[in-house]
Amino acid sequence: MHKCCLAGLGGTFCPISSELTSNHSFSLTKPVRLFRMFCPAWRGCAVIMRYELLITSAGRITNAEEMKRMETWIHRMIKERSGRRLTVCAVIIVCIALLLFTQQRYIENFISGPHNLSAADLDQIKDVSAAPRYFARVSGSKAIDTGLTKISVRTKNGVKQSESVDAKYYALVMGDKFLIYEGGYTAKTTVEGALEPMPAEVSQNLFSDKEMRDNRSRFYPFYLNSKDEFRSIGWFVIAVLACLLVILASIGIPAWLRLRNPDSHPLCKKVSNWGKPHLISSAAERQFNSPNAFKAGSWTVTKEFLIQSSFFSFDILRLDDLLWAYKKVTQRNIYFIPAGKTYAASLICSGGTAEIQGGEITVDRVLSLAAETAPWAVFGFSEECQAYFNKNKAEFCAVVEARKQEHLNQSSGA
Repeated sequence: MHKCCLAGLGGTFCPISSELTSNHSFSLTKPVRLFRMFCPAWRGCAVIMRYELLITSAGRITNAEEMKRMETWIHRMIKERSGRRLTVCAVIIVCIALLLFTQQRYIENFISGPHNLSAADLDQIKDVSAAPRYFARVSGSKAIDTGLTKISVRTKNGVKQSESVDAKYYALVMGDKFLIYEGGYTAKTTVEGALEPMPAEVSQNLFSDKEMRDNRSRFYPFYLNSKDEFRSIGWFVIAVLACLLVILASIGIPAWLRLRNPDSHPLCKKVSNWGKPHLISSAAERQFNSPNAFKAGSWTVTKEFLIQSSFFSFDILRLDDLLWAYKKVTQRNIYFIPAGKTYAASLICSGGTAEIQGGEITVDRVLSLAAETAPWAVFGFSEECQAYFNKNKAEFCAVVEARKQEHLNQSSGA
């Protein structure tokens, strides 16, 4: 067996079999274990070597993960807009909760009513506006037509056009008392509806003569509105709230997810396809804050980017991806009389569309900057171009890409 020597710390030598040293298939940890087994003087060195390798490897992994998790300017903008959206959603939900809290009485009657109330129950009501059970069903021995009617008059330019009877008022006999209720054309002895304070106009006309005034104590000071469906407004509010909650969920849930993880935002996914996100974000931030950036409404036109920054939205498009740009002019008319024009620059990129509104000078400036940066794109509007783009978008993109490559080749050749 041949011997070989490895120099150790402090001039110590350790014999190791040449068969082991000639075997290149074992891992790095095997020689470390061999050093520790055959050469005690190397034991400390081997441990140091092993842990240095582990620390170095862990450091590289940590740096890579930190680079991946690095919060960029784009991340901050996304989190800021997501936080605003989430705040507005929370405020709306709180307002809805407060509104529902103020309508507790109606909600309880909506759910549990109508309540069967007798004459004795009605006698106990002192203030009908505060009565806990006011969605009632009452029955009497007889319904008497009072002769009072509720009439709707339709006018046009102050001139009466027509009128119609909306409701009639009846007196429901309940023991030795009368309950006035508003109903249809047919008198009923069992009616249901909301107990409400009697309108002053009804009270004035009902007790207009002395005989009725003398018997006023036999009439309840409130009346029952059976004409209007009690639950109709409740069902309407439920439908509105359901739609509103769906809208809030569609806004709030994505905002919450993007606030926790900005990388889930479509913008981050789009930027990651362009290259290194932290470098692109730094360039976009630098150009956005540059004094040379041209701001038009919520959009900022820079050397390379179109950046939208509004209260709720944030987006970035690359001028390098510009396909088609044109000026949009809209004529406004009021009663067929021209009332001015509105201008907008439409810039259609492969990653989205920017609609930049402003004055004509502003729009022309935006299109000029776009033409300087992306001269290969199609500029100007025509019906033929619109139809071609809508029908063959992939082919349209391919044509623009070919023009771009041709322009870049010419520029590099020059």
